Amino acid sequence: LCVLLASLILISSMFAFASCESPDVDDNDEKEDVDDKKEDNSKKEPTVPDGYKMYDNGDIRFAYPEAWKVSNGSVVVISSENGGNNITVAYEDKSDFYDDLTADEFMSTMGPQFSALGQNISNVKVAHPTNEVGVKLTKISLNNTVSGINMKQTMYVISSGSLNYIVTVTEVQADTKLVNAVFNTLCESK
Repeated sequence: LCVLLASLILISSMFAFASCESPDVDDNDEKEDVDDKKEDNSKKEPTVPDGYKMYDNGDIRFAYPEAWKVSNGSVVVISSENGGNNITVAYEDKSDFYDDLTADEFMSTMGPQFSALGQNISNVKVAHPTNEVGVKLTKISLNNTVSGINMKQTMYVISSGSLNYIVTVTEVQADTKLVNAVFNTLCESK
């Protein structure tokens, strides 16, 4: 579990564009989504933003920029042709590791794995918000420095069937629209 998550972040880091500066995780990342406070969290169809299309692997789906390409392998990488920001999709056997995860637990469990891979993570925040389509996710956001490249990474964990999917958005240039599009459209496939 720990090695998979650290490897996923390393893979998404390799797609970073070296000359860009990453945004820092901000304090708003820790706040719960307004939808958490609603009594009716019934699931609805995601609204795909203009210029985006849906990725669907049969288990999960979410919106990503329509000009980006999808590279399938053991880890799916969705990226622009010029590198930089990207989305990775990985999976692991379903477990309850993420259900009540805190930032301290993440750091104590994952921190040594990141260090062993040459990654310096900081400003880790963990939340359990519900998105616009009524799906409760685990959201892990952090700053990551790999080989002098600074980036912000936001991981969303969603369970589908017997698997946990980890969808990681890596930003070397701030892109709030991208992060929000993935978050607000991430759901199980129909």
